[in-house]
Amino acid sequence: MEGIPLLAAVLLLGASAFVAWEVGACHPARLVVQILVGAGLGGLPAALIFDQCKRWRPDFGFMALMVGFAIGISFGTLATGAAGRSGAGRRALGFFGASVGACVGTFFAFVTVCDEERDLLTEPLVIAIAALLVGSFATLGQQIGSGGPRRFSSRAGRIDSRSSGSTA
Repeated sequence: MEGIPLLAAVLLLGASAFVAWEVGACHPARLVVQILVGAGLGGLPAALIFDQCKRWRPDFGFMALMVGFAIGISFGTLATGAAGRSGAGRRALGFFGASVGACVGTFFAFVTVCDEERDLLTEPLVIAIAALLVGSFATLGQQIGSGGPRRFSSRAGRIDSRSSGSTA
């Protein structure tokens, strides 16, 4: 059972880089760095705060929960946007996409860490997976929002051009 969370973290990182690579025309190594920067600066502090808020009084726990959401969304957006800034495309929409992705990733990180079945101590690899969720979704949002040349649009264009010809 020890290797399953580690395998899940590696698969999440690889799948996130692959999906972001399919959406945008960036090098996969750059996308992995972008995911890790977003996860390290935005996702990890948020996941650690979510883990701590389970042990506090309800009023302080709720305030810590809101701080965790604010940190995860804002730092995840800024870190992913800064790491992906060298890419081509529309930067403002990429930044907006990164903020939407960081918001979704932070919510999933909260659900992962604060699961009802977990006790008061969350395993470190579960916290790492929750942090990767923030970086992954923020990177995907940034890639979708920034636009630029897309890998799958050329394939779809070829498929559409073949099917739109005469049927004779």
